[in-house]
Formats: sequence, C-alpha cells, structure tokens
Amino acid sequence: MVLEDFEENRVWKVLSIDDEQSVHDTYRAILCEDELGTELDDLFDVISSQKKTDSSEMRYHLDNELSGQAGFQRVEQALEAGDPYVVVFIDMRMPPGWDGLKTAEMIRQIDPDVRIILITAYADYELSEIRERIGDDFVFMNKPVTQNELLQITSLFVKQWFNAHENRTNNIEEDGSLSPSADSLFDHDDETFNVLLVDSSPTILAVYGFLLKRNPHCIVEVAEGVDEALERMQTFIPDLAIVDYFMPQKEGLILIKELLQQEAQNAVLSFFIHKSEEKLVEYESDLIEVLYKDDPTEVFLHRIGSMLQTFYTRRALHSIQNQATTPVKKTEQVEQKPFDTYRRLLLLESILDSVPEILLVVGSDQKISYANRTAVHQLGYELDQLNGMALSGLMDWNSPREGREERQLQCQDARNIPVVVSSYTLNGGGDAEGELLVCYLSDRHLGG
Repeated sequence: MVLEDFEENRVWKVLSIDDEQSVHDTYRAILCEDELGTELDDLFDVISSQKKTDSSEMRYHLDNELSGQAGFQRVEQALEAGDPYVVVFIDMRMPPGWDGLKTAEMIRQIDPDVRIILITAYADYELSEIRERIGDDFVFMNKPVTQNELLQITSLFVKQWFNAHENRTNNIEEDGSLSPSADSLFDHDDETFNVLLVDSSPTILAVYGFLLKRNPHCIVEVAEGVDEALERMQTFIPDLAIVDYFMPQKEGLILIKELLQQEAQNAVLSFFIHKSEEKLVEYESDLIEVLYKDDPTEVFLHRIGSMLQTFYTRRALHSIQNQATTPVKKTEQVEQKPFDTYRRLLLLESILDSVPEILLVVGSDQKISYANRTAVHQLGYELDQLNGMALSGLMDWNSPREGREERQLQCQDARNIPVVVSSYTLNGGGDAEGELLVCYLSDRHLGG
C-alpha cells in the first residue's frame, strides 16, 4: 500500500505534552482547525459518491497532557490498545515533575518508533546526551512555533514513521536489525567531507542539517535556493551535494548541472525529494543519487554513510589514476632504484586496501588477478582463494559493460550480497588488459 492511499483514509494520532494549556490550544488550532470541514467533506463523499480532489493535507487527532508522567501513561495506553501515537510534542521545561528529556526517554523505552519533537527556548542539555538517551528520531523546535513549521515537521515525521513501520513489517532487514548510522559506516576517523544541503524549506534545512552535523565526518553548509548555493560554493566546494529538486525560484536541476560541469568530478550528487515525486525527476547522469525526505531516519543516515564511502572511493581511484598517468622524467627513470619501485607498489596497495568498497581487478580471461582487503573481509574468502578465481564464481558478469549494474555477489558461506557495480577499463601500452570492478553495497534492501 502506497503512502498516499494510506493517508487518504487515516487520521494520524499526535500527542502534545506541555504544562501550559494555551500551547495545546495553539497546536489544535494549527493541526485540527478544519475538523468540522473534514466531517462535512466525509458526509458529502457518502451522499454524492464524489471524492475531494485535494487529498494532500493530512488529518490529525490531537490529544494533550499537562505533565510528563501523564503523557507517558497516555502513550502506554495507546500502545496497549494497538493504536500508537505517531508524533509527540514535548515541552523541555515542565516543573515540578519530569522535564522534557526525562519524558522523552521514558516514552522511547516503551515506543522506539514514535517521532519526538522537543519544544524549547533553552539549551538545557548537550545534543550528545540527548542522542544517547533517546536515539535519532527527534528534532528541536524553538518557541514560539509557527504554523508552517509545525505543519511541515509533523507531516514529514508522519511519513517517516509510516515508512519505518512498513520497512519493519516487510522485513526489509533480513536479520531484523536497524541499519547502521552514517558515522558507524565510515571508519576513517581523520577524514572530513564538505556536505552542501540545498532546500527551499527552512524546516527541512533545520531537520536534516541537524542530522548531518551530528556526523563527525561532515562539515555542513545549507542554502535555501540555487543562487545562495552558488554563492556558498565560491568558498565551499562540496564533496556531497544534497539538492531539493522542486524549488520555487529555480529547480535543483540547474544546480546539479552546474556541479556536473565543475572540475571536481569526484563529488557525489543527490536529488532530495519525496518518494511520490520520483517519476517527475529528470536525471542528467546515471551517477546522480536520490535521497528521500520521507525515509526513516536510520535509512537516511545509512544512505549518507554510503555516499561518503562512494566519494572516498572515487577520490582514491582518482589518486591512483593520477599516479598511473603522471609521466616520469628520464633522469628519474635512469636513477630509479628497485626499492623505489617496490615502495610505490606498497603505497598503491595501501590505497586500494583503504578503499571501503569491494575492488576486483579482472583480466581478459575473466579471472580475478587482484582483490582488496574489503573484498576479502566481505566475501569471506582467503586472498589466495580469490586470486585466480573465475569471476563467474562470484557473480553473473559479461564484459564489457557501461554505467552501473545491480548484481549479487556470492560469499563463501553461500550468502548473497546486493551490490551496484561500476566497471573501469584498464589499459597498458594501448592494449586492454582487463577491468577494475568497484562494487558498492546496495541500499535497495534497506528501502532506499
């Protein structure tokens, strides 16, 4: 069942926990201001058999509690009844009982799926402590909350909750575990990457900029449109660009085209869209990725980690290519010692082994002549088993191929790993000697 169909007939449950009744009244006015109109529309549908043409707005049922303890009990009762809350707004300061973080922590223990929005005007806790106590699926909103901000973030979190529920229901993860976050996917502690996030919605920038900045490898810049992004890029060259495709002034495609023309060919480019918009997106290159705004947080973080690995791989391969094509002066050729050649080979091998993707060098006889350390680790074979093995023993692959291909790699224990394979022809003295296969771990099994 697609999300749009699901929204059309469902009223989403939202809970507000705040010690001021006026705050609850504000939320109700924003989220449920058309309750009477909705009831009349439903009655009209019954008697006329006609549907409203505009079903884009979500419908909400809002409950409220004046203390953290009472809010926790309300969440507990909803779970026991099999009708859980999707989003909970929690005030950070609610004397004299539980504060907002304690309330969120207790709720998270019994309902790991609920999306939490912490409403605050004060920075009482470090972000690291909040994340440690309640996980990833939360965001801050500052008082006073505007109507547009509240509607956007609630709608976004409802879609995330639904997709996470569907993923779990459909057993997207074979072992039932959550996908790893971006910082756990990348193990090169000294690496940092420039990430540019471009979106016309300040709410989207706040939510996803907040998530990205929690990754220690990311240096994040945000922009509200194409012109602002181009201005940022005069001093900030992105390694990863996440661009909203549908922006009112200029479409994100304009910025993507500009990035494709730049010299930094190794950068990873991604459109940032809702899943329902994908059929409307025009792709300029097979190398452009797609991120979904309504993906669950853990899937979004996994995709970011995968993209960082992709950039790292491209940069390493670019470095190898430069070394291979750099001419050596005659004097250097004459004076070069065997030890220097050996040292260069060691350096090349160390670069290949540091790449966090599976690298396979395949000769013209379709046998593997080199496999990096990642291949050995992921596939479970010993290095001497992989060297000389026919590629057909690992996957179905007919050379030559162009672009990116989805394949399954067979491990030694008969497991299959879904990958996306890119092929690069290796030349020596003008004659083709084989190809380099770069196998990126596929995210399709994560719902990405």
